[in-house]
Amino acid sequence: MALDLETLKKILFRFTLGLTITVGLYWISIPTESSVSAFIAFHSLLAFLAISSAALAFLVNFQESTPGRHIFFIALLYRVVIHMGLAIVYSFLIPDFSPSFAHARSLMDMQSLLVFGMLTFVSTGLEYRNYKGRINPYVSTPIILGFLLFYFFSFYYIIPNFTTDFVDTLIPVLGVFSGILFFISGIFILKLQNGNSIYSKSDLVAGVLAFLAAPFAIIANLWGFYSMWKMALLMQALGLSFIFLAIGGPLYRRSRIGKRATEAILGFLLTISLVPFALSVISEAYAPGILLPDIGAYLISHGTAALLAGMMSVLLFMYNKRRPSWNLLPLIVLYLSWTFIEIFIMLNFQMFTLQNNGESVVPYIMGAFVSLLVIYREIMLHTKPSNEDPTEKQLNWIGLRFGAVAIGVLGVAFIENRILDANPILIGAAPGRTVLLFMNLMALFGFSILLYMTARKYGDWKSIEGLSLVFLAFWIIPGILKGIFLDWTVGWWLGELVLLVAVGFGPPLLATLYVDSMSKALAAQRRATLYSDLLAHDITNMHQAILVALSLLELDEIDKESRALAFEDARKSLGRAADIVSNVRQIGRADQMGEDEMQSTDVVAVILDAFNQVKSEFPGDDIDFTVNSREGHCFVRANNLLLDLFYNLFKNAIVYSNDEKRIDVSIQHGPKNGEKYWRISVEDRGRGIEEVRKINLFQRFMKGAQGIGLGLSVVFALTKSFGGFIDVEDRVPGDHTKGTVFNVHLPMLQH
Repeated sequence: MALDLETLKKILFRFTLGLTITVGLYWISIPTESSVSAFIAFHSLLAFLAISSAALAFLVNFQESTPGRHIFFIALLYRVVIHMGLAIVYSFLIPDFSPSFAHARSLMDMQSLLVFGMLTFVSTGLEYRNYKGRINPYVSTPIILGFLLFYFFSFYYIIPNFTTDFVDTLIPVLGVFSGILFFISGIFILKLQNGNSIYSKSDLVAGVLAFLAAPFAIIANLWGFYSMWKMALLMQALGLSFIFLAIGGPLYRRSRIGKRATEAILGFLLTISLVPFALSVISEAYAPGILLPDIGAYLISHGTAALLAGMMSVLLFMYNKRRPSWNLLPLIVLYLSWTFIEIFIMLNFQMFTLQNNGESVVPYIMGAFVSLLVIYREIMLHTKPSNEDPTEKQLNWIGLRFGAVAIGVLGVAFIENRILDANPILIGAAPGRTVLLFMNLMALFGFSILLYMTARKYGDWKSIEGLSLVFLAFWIIPGILKGIFLDWTVGWWLGELVLLVAVGFGPPLLATLYVDSMSKALAAQRRATLYSDLLAHDITNMHQAILVALSLLELDEIDKESRALAFEDARKSLGRAADIVSNVRQIGRADQMGEDEMQSTDVVAVILDAFNQVKSEFPGDDIDFTVNSREGHCFVRANNLLLDLFYNLFKNAIVYSNDEKRIDVSIQHGPKNGEKYWRISVEDRGRGIEEVRKINLFQRFMKGAQGIGLGLSVVFALTKSFGGFIDVEDRVPGDHTKGTVFNVHLPMLQH
């Protein structure tokens, strides 16, 4: 299969851009050569990128499992455990940074790359062969455990017995094998048929290229360039980032989530993985070992965080009172819990212990545990929505769970104090920070899955539930930083700052969404009122007219001419009722239209079809019609409702025309705010529209918008749903009686 040139360009562009960013991060990290915190930060970054990718791979495998996808999920889980394990090991055991340690570390890194290359090779090979057999999901655990046992057994019992010369020989050999495996995997990906590939081929190949380059950095580290171990890990981080995008992009787009929303969500998830690493490296590079104990700033930070978390819980509760939903109740409990935890941290601090021994990580571990419970509950609610009405039970539901959290925090704190009083040596020990890192890792896995479910439910992340969930991530980042850094260091303080700044945006954004949501609810109420009025008033009147006509037809003494008029009145009333029903349906469809319904549409072809449809309804009228373009030149992104848009404009032009029934359509470029639009002008010779009526002409709920008068509301709603806008002007400037021009602006589609 010949390599598509466009795909090759995409791969090279992505890889070059990613490599540039990687080199920049490498240069920033050079001063951290002997930093234990840097070791932990690098492996935490890889663990979090791997867990984010594994979460998306899990969703793909859950939707449509194949052996290849299942093994790829296993490969990513293997990376998660390896890097999380190394972060934990470096928390307990301080490396000696000797050349022998560098050689042993290089061999272990190369070994893990080789295993990942083997699993990737098998996965892509099965996908290339389009193998559809079944694989037992429980096989994941023994495969991962087998590789991990071999990895750590090698680390402790095999590699220490190797001579330096043998290690120097073995590393390049393993590097060549892993390189070959990644290279063949890339070939398999490129040869996948587009219909069979569920991942983005260009991103996935770019990720494989990054892993292909990683062994060279490890070999360079072996040859004396000891700082290249960071480049090797950064290349793997680059590879995992591309894999994350390769899985996430198609996954979100298949779920009817728009392109911009997909980019925003994936960019956000990458950011919350990268931010702790970047802050860790920068603080270790430019402020190593600096301690900044400040009790006042510490209390202000937690007091502000408590206030903001409390405000978010109140806003969510107010919103849930207006629009009850079980999905919001766990989030309310979460923010109330964090409010309590932040207040508890403030009230429970002891000046001497805090200054000399640092703060306890137990409240943060409890917070992470609550976050995990909330995430699990939210996922269950998305999977199996509750049929019960939360209106009456929400206070009890929230109160019981918040009470359990408060009792749990107080109980664990009491136990911690008793243990530390008996064993002061445990204060600030590594096990607590290790548990905190692990809990946040699990929280990120569940968070990635839940964010996808929420975005899929609402078609975007900019909903009350989605935004509330997004801010949960900003309790994950400080948890990571507090798990990496010792108390009062610059990196530790950055965790406080991230939480404070990020959560500070929460209440204003939630309040904005709350007001917007209430506005939409009022609009929906007005729309329901309009529909009710139409049914109760307009259609009732038409039915009454039909009944009158039928009553006349029942009279034996009615003359032939009166009988014909009665028939005509009944026919017209039925036609008007049908028009109202049609217009209401079109407005409803415009309100619910999704991006997935759109496709490339020839504007001129639609205009000609719309005019022919309107002309067939006026067979006795002589209508002049012109359009200044031909088919095949003007394209927009729309669906079959575009015909209804022009149908309504043309019908209005004919119905409200005087003696001269003429419609001229002009299509030309109409740029607006730097974007390219087609300006489609529909010009008639009708009675015109007074200036005072033009102001509210397209308002769906304006006074007098009854019956066929809804046609312009349909035009406005459809134009907006296609991403355009509409305006109206006089055909002869200054004299509205000479006719009207409706200018429909639709985004131009390059074809």
